[in-house]
Amino acid sequence: MHGFDYQITGYSLAEPLPSPTDIDTARQLVEAAMQPAPAKSVAAELARLAAVTKSRADPEDDQTLRFAAFREELAEFPRDVITTALRKIARRERFFPSLAEIRDQCQREFTHRQRLAAALRAGGATPSQRSHTYGRTS
Repeated sequence: MHGFDYQITGYSLAEPLPSPTDIDTARQLVEAAMQPAPAKSVAAELARLAAVTKSRADPEDDQTLRFAAFREELAEFPRDVITTALRKIARRERFFPSLAEIRDQCQREFTHRQRLAAALRAGGATPSQRSHTYGRTS
């Protein structure tokens, strides 16, 4: 048996809560790490993946169109998420994956960051905002 699989279901801030300044700093760091990747870096990673996997023989125009569509569909993900996801796929698969397979891997890599950002937003809320955020009444 090799490795392990896990799923992060969420984050929460434990008591005592960090100071508002620390929460703001953490929010800024996480937000910076959520910035979308530049199109050139997405294209470079897709080209690398294509170089190390097999794919059907397509006319160059079709491949250019396919890569443009992939870049557009991956535009929401940060550079490190795309790099990690595509390199994991390259080590695991022989053939160039579908868009759905690539997006699934990117989403798995990105989910923890999205949940951390949500916990930081909730952790910095005032008690009445927390009640509204979680749908509870106090």
